[in-house]
Amino acid sequence: MVSFAIIAVFGLMVFALSCCAFSIVNKQFKPKKKPDQKYSHHLLYLSNTEGGNMKKGFTLIELTISMFLLCFGLLAMGSFIGVMTKTTIQGKQITVASTLIQDKFESIKNTGFVINAGTDTGNISGLVYSRDWVVNPNGNNMKQIDITVTIGSKQFVARSIIAE
Repeated sequence: MVSFAIIAVFGLMVFALSCCAFSIVNKQFKPKKKPDQKYSHHLLYLSNTEGGNMKKGFTLIELTISMFLLCFGLLAMGSFIGVMTKTTIQGKQITVASTLIQDKFESIKNTGFVINAGTDTGNISGLVYSRDWVVNPNGNNMKQIDITVTIGSKQFVARSIIAE
């Protein structure tokens, strides 16, 4: 992340120096004809005119401000990339854990609550998980089901009470 920022700042500095050099060279070697005759197709004449004189290139202050704004924007975007990546990974873990919990609830209901406890492990979408469940009687033909899914260092716990 830091190396990307250093490369971006270095690239912007090279760009700014080349713009300054172009501006200096452009001011030293002025064409003798007006831009609307022979040189109107060149990009260096896209700036405005004041009092009949052509203003060419950028000033040093304009370049400095634009470099500062561009660097600030790139660094802000670079920091958001890390946050977005972390959030995407967390979202994937939550989705996989929710799917595993729902799948186990359905399989316990379909077996008639004869399973009291168990553990299984596996790999879904590149995430290694461990799933533990416990079914306890809760009186009056009710069963309490506790399911814990562990992905990496995160645990996702769900509890439900279901009538037989």
